[in-house]
Amino acid sequence: MWWGYSPALDLVEEYERLGAGTDDAAEELEILMVGAGDGRHVLKTLAQRYRHAPRSVRLWVTEDLMDQVARQMLLLTLALEPTDVLGLRDKARFFLELYGNTMLRPGTASYLRRKADQLVHMATDLDFQVQRMPLLRLDRLRYRERDQLENIFKLWRSPPTIFPVQQCWDRRLRSHLGTRYDSRVGVFDWDYHMRLAPHGGQSVTAREYKRWRGGGVAFTWLETEPCEPNLTLASGAVQVGQRVCHHGYLGDVVTGPFPAFGLGCEDASMLRRVSGHQGRSTTDIAERNVTRLMHELLHQTPYIPPSCEDVGWGEGVVITEVTEVNAALGGEVEASRGGKKETYSAVPVEGAQVVFLPGGARTYMARKFPRRFHALWLPQRLFGPDLLGAARPGALVAVETPLFHLNVRRDDVARAAAELDAAAKAAGCAPLLPLDPLQDSVAMFAAPQ
Repeated sequence: MWWGYSPALDLVEEYERLGAGTDDAAEELEILMVGAGDGRHVLKTLAQRYRHAPRSVRLWVTEDLMDQVARQMLLLTLALEPTDVLGLRDKARFFLELYGNTMLRPGTASYLRRKADQLVHMATDLDFQVQRMPLLRLDRLRYRERDQLENIFKLWRSPPTIFPVQQCWDRRLRSHLGTRYDSRVGVFDWDYHMRLAPHGGQSVTAREYKRWRGGGVAFTWLETEPCEPNLTLASGAVQVGQRVCHHGYLGDVVTGPFPAFGLGCEDASMLRRVSGHQGRSTTDIAERNVTRLMHELLHQTPYIPPSCEDVGWGEGVVITEVTEVNAALGGEVEASRGGKKETYSAVPVEGAQVVFLPGGARTYMARKFPRRFHALWLPQRLFGPDLLGAARPGALVAVETPLFHLNVRRDDVARAAAELDAAAKAAGCAPLLPLDPLQDSVAMFAAPQ
């Protein structure tokens, strides 16, 4: 629910690489993402614009739940913080914690409370939202959906005791495992070695996967300890009188947040194996990938990693100098609780726009936006004429398969791939790449002409 089950994609790169579409000279690419669950594709597509021909990009996003929209707004706001507000290293680590951990470090939790105040203003004052985050457009959301966003953001600034996430996680785990709960460590080990690792998850270490299954903490650093609940993982915020309540943790307890940023890396040294084992931790790989995206998003230049590749090898303690900006970060949190709006704007993203659509928008996309989009991204469960009708002739259609749904059997994964192939042929979609159902988490098609 809270994260996707495939690696982050630069959809402009995929569109150009696969030769999809017939409008290569278009000055603006329109891309529709339905049910992605998070903003990983948005972030990577925006970050790597400098690698392609100069043209504007408009990304249309629709999700079933406003909780997912709220998290995407938070993560994009974090990614576009000016460097004098938040440094690159802190930005990457804050991002990974908020994205995939049930527990946060105190500094990250303070940042979340501070941004929750600003996000309330953004949801209720569109003029301020455009000034603070010019990249985003919320004006297509219904009023009740913006009210839902306001409730969610108010929940995020609540006291930590409102969300006993470890208890919620244990209840979900007991419900999922049933009689296997007492042997859960063996179940975690089986899922890792028989499902995740053989199907493309070799770069995820068994230790980190099993730690996440046990308590929901995916990314950790030795010099810090997460101790406050991640309120962004609380589902279904509702206003009850003067209080904001929620329905607990209803997200994933099987696969984890690893596929989006932890399965590969442009730097070969990060994937080096030592004595048959993964040399770098999943946290190291994900941090390198997110750091690269944050740098590219801000500077539109290639990211050059530290020259000494052995820095941090083996998860050693890293000591950094506390600058005036970092030292002042905690003090700014409580100062902002009075409700004052931030006066600075996010880092500008020229020639790009992210438009959030209402939750049920996918049911009328073909009717309201016929043959408009150059590229579509959607999960397999939503593949069908309702969305294909919104694609231009020959447009790129990227479909997420259930490969990393670890509660789905291997035979069912192969059967789902056969069903997808049959549905694509019936709809007139041509495959752009051969699909290996046990290795490929995304299938690529060209929309019918």
